[in-house]
Amino acid sequence: MKRTKLLYDTTTYRTYCHLLLLLVSVGLFIIGCKKEEGGSAGPKNPIVESFYPNSGNEGTLVTLLGKNLNAEKVEVHFAGTKAEIFTSKEDELVVQAPKGGNSGMLVLAVGDKRIEVGNYTYQALSIHGLSPSNGTAGSHIRISGTGFSSIKEPAKVQVNGKEAIVISVSDTVMVAQVPKDAGTGAVVVRVNGMESTGPIFTYQTIEDIKPRTGGVGTRITVKGTGFNGELSQISADINGSAATLVSANDTEVVLTVPQGTESGPLSITINGQRITGPDFTMVPPPSIDVVSPLSAPAGTEIAIKGLNFSTVLDENKVLINGQEVTPSSVSFSEIKFILPSGIGAGDLVVNVNGQSMLGPKFTEQNLGIQSVSPDNGLAGTEVIIKGIGFSADMNQNQVYFNGVQAQILSANSSEIKVIAPANLSTGQLQVHSNGLIANAPNLFRRAGIVTIAGGPNTNIFDFQLRNGSLAVDSKGNIYVAECVNNVIKKVTPSGQVSLFAGSSTGKAGYANSTRDKSLFNMGYSETRLWIDHQDNLYIAEKNNSAIRIIRANSENVETYIEGTGTENVLLVENGDFYALRDNGQLYHIPKATGNRVEMKLISSNNYNTYIGDRRFAIGPNNFLYRLIDDYDTFFNLPTGIVGSYSDYGYKDGIGDNARLGFKIGSIIKSGPQELVVLDGFVNGAIRKVNTATREVSTILKFVDNTFKDGTLHNAGGSTNQADMYVTRDGTIYLLDTRNQAVRKIFLK
Repeated sequence: MKRTKLLYDTTTYRTYCHLLLLLVSVGLFIIGCKKEEGGSAGPKNPIVESFYPNSGNEGTLVTLLGKNLNAEKVEVHFAGTKAEIFTSKEDELVVQAPKGGNSGMLVLAVGDKRIEVGNYTYQALSIHGLSPSNGTAGSHIRISGTGFSSIKEPAKVQVNGKEAIVISVSDTVMVAQVPKDAGTGAVVVRVNGMESTGPIFTYQTIEDIKPRTGGVGTRITVKGTGFNGELSQISADINGSAATLVSANDTEVVLTVPQGTESGPLSITINGQRITGPDFTMVPPPSIDVVSPLSAPAGTEIAIKGLNFSTVLDENKVLINGQEVTPSSVSFSEIKFILPSGIGAGDLVVNVNGQSMLGPKFTEQNLGIQSVSPDNGLAGTEVIIKGIGFSADMNQNQVYFNGVQAQILSANSSEIKVIAPANLSTGQLQVHSNGLIANAPNLFRRAGIVTIAGGPNTNIFDFQLRNGSLAVDSKGNIYVAECVNNVIKKVTPSGQVSLFAGSSTGKAGYANSTRDKSLFNMGYSETRLWIDHQDNLYIAEKNNSAIRIIRANSENVETYIEGTGTENVLLVENGDFYALRDNGQLYHIPKATGNRVEMKLISSNNYNTYIGDRRFAIGPNNFLYRLIDDYDTFFNLPTGIVGSYSDYGYKDGIGDNARLGFKIGSIIKSGPQELVVLDGFVNGAIRKVNTATREVSTILKFVDNTFKDGTLHNAGGSTNQADMYVTRDGTIYLLDTRNQAVRKIFLK
């Protein structure tokens, strides 16, 4: 028993020893592997990328550029002759061509490793350096060295193999102009049959910037060549305003537009060398006017109308409920996309080159309104609603105008016809169907035209087919210049008419006194009325060459300024006047300071112009929206014309695709980018012009010459509208001298 036990213990002991030996071997193997992976296996191999110059006399300093050049025991030999090392860095070695050396191979040696760098020639010609070593086409580089002068033939310079223009040369300095499209490469000088290769010149150019339009915060990617990836050595600006750098590499710089930037060229400066690229144009953020429809099933085409969209497809982003959708087409004023599935409901946002605009809420559902025609009217107006997902069962649809249910006349899956209800007011139009609710793209506006005072066969006014003028104060009182009688009449909002100023006998003259004793000389139609924000009434008379004033709540008529020479004046938002004379001279009349009023000539045309009524308006930088004579069928905007040089007519459209009539009555600036145009003589219409897009649309067009109040689509009236006035809330007043009437167009 004891012997058996001993054998068992001996076997176990041997097994433990073998296992222990195996573990030690594995451990030593792993340690050896790790040393090989992470430990130092000896010096890294040096890499020489370039050297210069490749020629020169003894003592010439030669620079080698590359990596791992500062290894221990590094040596450089010129055709077998060891050179003295002056500078040793990881990426640079500077050595001196040895005395007594020979032309031949330049060799770098580390221990038993030898690297052939290139041939070096002992000669008088040598390039020592460049300044600057980077730049654009046309920039001048200063080449320093020796042996440049020659009495046999001019020295020649190449940059990356392309011939450069030599500007000046001495024995030790040359100046050359970088050729176009040179590219990055070595600078080579040739003199008297000798050739020397110098440092690498980095050719820099901006090939493109994207986007080219945007605003503060827009991220711009600059594509080009020869950029330095070190942000610390790069700066950028747009028209002089320093931009914020985001990232850079050899071919791309990314930056953002800073506050205070104005449109102009984008430039990048690297190592003191400025590269100028294309212009970057500052534009306002996008605006959203309408989204149609505001709800729809997946696969439906959605249109966003507004302004300041990019015409480059991928510079526009549309997000719904936080999810990005891909536009299918874009223009300056419209983006279209196909609605993908799974969007759900949420805010619609348009982002154009980093500038965002929040739009309305959009809902993915099987019910939507695409259009409402007309989108304005009065109680009883027949309205056609087109859309998606309506019930063919008329009783399963309900239509509401600002919360008031309307009578449905007919319905199918894509169209509902209704009657606008009594108690109609401006507000949201909705369709309810099969448990879903859809909103119309635009509010339905209670809008139409009513006569405030006068009319055919009345004797409240006496125009005798002459023109007149009108203006409206903040309380809705209307002041009418009755030129034939040299008087001003007041019309209350309820239509009560009374003599406000001037002689009851119709006497003409120039006299300031109380309102009833003052005299005016209004001529055939040479008088215009304006009212400022304080309800002061201004009377501009050509025959008296003056602007007169009746201050709010005053009984007296005063002279505001004399010597104007025209009735064709314009009162702008800040209280200044502009006066446009028949000879084309435009004057600025700043708002009065105390009793002091001045008149300053700001432009003078070299042609005469006949301008009656209110046929000019002032835009940004004193741009003149104007007509030259009665038969103009176009006028200029900063971005081009509206209408046609040679053809009149009636057509809504953009720019020269639109058509206007002649004898345009008035042009009134009604908003920052909007003009209201009285196109009455031929077309019996009031038109709206978007000055940014040059789009012409119709506000109202009389159906015929019959004098009739009604909606903007069925009212009638004379084409001879003498004057028009637009109040701050957008209400339009018309002076219809043929029908002896003052009429009001309310748009909401």
